[in-house]
Amino acid sequence: MEILEQLQNQLYLNDNFIPRKAHIIDTNRVNIFGVRGSGKSSLVIDYINNHLDIEEYLYIDFDNPLLLLNPIDSKMIDKFIKENKITTLILDHYKEEFLSYIPNTNSVIILSRINLKLDGYNLIELFALDYEEFIAFEKKSSTNSLNSFLKLGTLPQIVKEGAIDANMIKRFLSTSFTPNEQQLLTILASFNTKNITTNQIYLYAKERLKISKDWLYKKIKEWQDEKLITLIDNRYQKSGKKLILFDFILPKYITTNQTFIERFDNLIVLAMLKHYSKFEAIGTYEYIVNDTIIIVSPFDSEEHIWKKCYIKLSIYQKYNFKKAIIVTISNQYNFTIKDIEFEGLPFSEWSILSS
Repeated sequence: MEILEQLQNQLYLNDNFIPRKAHIIDTNRVNIFGVRGSGKSSLVIDYINNHLDIEEYLYIDFDNPLLLLNPIDSKMIDKFIKENKITTLILDHYKEEFLSYIPNTNSVIILSRINLKLDGYNLIELFALDYEEFIAFEKKSSTNSLNSFLKLGTLPQIVKEGAIDANMIKRFLSTSFTPNEQQLLTILASFNTKNITTNQIYLYAKERLKISKDWLYKKIKEWQDEKLITLIDNRYQKSGKKLILFDFILPKYITTNQTFIERFDNLIVLAMLKHYSKFEAIGTYEYIVNDTIIIVSPFDSEEHIWKKCYIKLSIYQKYNFKKAIIVTISNQYNFTIKDIEFEGLPFSEWSILSS
C-alpha cells in the first residue's frame, strides 16, 4: 500500500499546457484514447490541477518507474480507494492486461493508446495538434503561425518548446518507442505518402534489420489501430495503400528522402483524417472527399495548376464532380474548366473551413 500512498502524494506539473478542443466534462466513466505523444496525459493533468483536490483522486501512471519493482493489482487499488475515500481513479498508459478488473469508484478516467471498448465509458479521442489548436496556442498572425506549424509539426511536447532539433526528436522517440519500434518507424518514414503493401515493407526491412515477419505484421496492425500510421485506399493503385504517418515533421528528421510537397501532403491528409469519416486517393496528390476533389499543390501558380487540371480533366469528369479545392501555401484563385469549378485556398483557410 505504500506505493499507492506515494503515488497519491506526487504532484504533477503541466508547464505550457496547450489548450485542446477536447475537454473532460462527464467524468463518471471516461476512456481518453489516442496516438502516443498526442497530449493525453497533459489533458488529464490539467483537469486534475484545476478540478480536483489531492486527497480525492488516485493517479496511477503505468509508465511510472516506481512500478517496475513495486507491482500493484486491482485488489490493492480497491482497498486503497475504500480506506482513503478516493472519488476519482485515473489510470494512465493503461492496457487491459495490467489489471484483472477496474476498481470501482465515483469517477474513473482511463488513458490508453486505443479505444478499449469498455461498457459504459464515454469516449474522447485525442489527435495530435491540428492547425486551429496550434494557432490558438501560438497567438501569432496566420502567416507566421503557418510557418511555425510547418517547422514544428503536431506533437504538443515539441510545439510548446517553440523550437525543434534532432535531439528533441531523439528524446521523443526514445521515450515513446522501443529500439525495434524506432527502427520500424524509420523504415515507414521512408515510405511516407507512398503507395506500399505490408509485404513490401517487410521485404525492405529484412534486408536491413533482424526482424521477424510475424512481429512486423503484428506491429503494423497495432500501429494502424493506434493511428500511428494510416493506410489509405487509392482508386488507381489496387496493389497496396498510401501510407501516412501520424506527424508530418518526423520524416524530415529520421529519413533523408522526404520532399516538402510530401510533408505538405502528409499535413493535408492528417487534417482530412480528423475532419472526414471517409475519403480515398485518386492520384499522387489528389483525394475524393464526399463530392469534392482535394488537390495538394502548395506553390503552383494559377496558370500552372490550370494546365495540370486540364490534363486530368477526363479523370475528374469521370466521377461527375462539380467542385475541386486546391490546397496551397498562400495562393488563392478561382477558375472553371468545362463544368467543374476549381478553387485555390491557402491551407490556413482551408483547414479551418473543413473542420
